[in-house]
Amino acid sequence: MKKIIFITLSLLSISCSQRKLENNNNMKKTVSNNIQLTQNQKLEDFDYLFDIIQENYPFLELNKRVNGIDWISNKEKYRKLIVETKNDDQYKEVIDKIMLDLNNGHTH
Repeated sequence: MKKIIFITLSLLSISCSQRKLENNNNMKKTVSNNIQLTQNQKLEDFDYLFDIIQENYPFLELNKRVNGIDWISNKEKYRKLIVETKNDDQYKEVIDKIMLDLNNGHTH
């Protein structure tokens, strides 16, 4: 009886492991076929982000006064950095750096 239970559990374990491996391989295929954002899409996303922050973020003047960063005036500088990105990973890094300029832990 114990042998039957052991064999059954072993087969279930192998079956689950195989299914997990297949799912991981499918995920890798999906990620490797990932289509990158176009330059226009990156700029549209940034412009949307910029507008939301400009209209709603309450500490822009405080950041200018305390840290000497005029975030709104840096818009073209930020856009230039985005245009220079070659892929989505670089784009994400640039967006992270742009958000760091707000000097607020809640925006990182």
